[in-house]
Amino acid sequence: MNKTSASQTPISQSVIDSLKQASSTATNFLENDPRAQEIADLSKEWAKEATKFIQRNPWAAVLGAAAIGYFLGSTRNRGSGSR
Repeated sequence: MNKTSASQTPISQSVIDSLKQASSTATNFLENDPRAQEIADLSKEWAKEATKFIQRNPWAAVLGAAAIGYFLGSTRNRGSGSR
């Protein structure tokens, strides 16, 4: 065993094993499910459209992101029992 493996606790090894299994499952899905390519293509198209919008309307994008952040922050604070 090398130093890294010897210092890992059983819990961290369990997490590593779970991540490896999740990665394997995701890879299997992407390679074998016909919907995966359609989802990937759709995601790329949405990303291109979002990039175009941000390039054409940078201030609207910044203000929109700030509004979403403010809303999420205020709802989080209400639920956590803040004053």
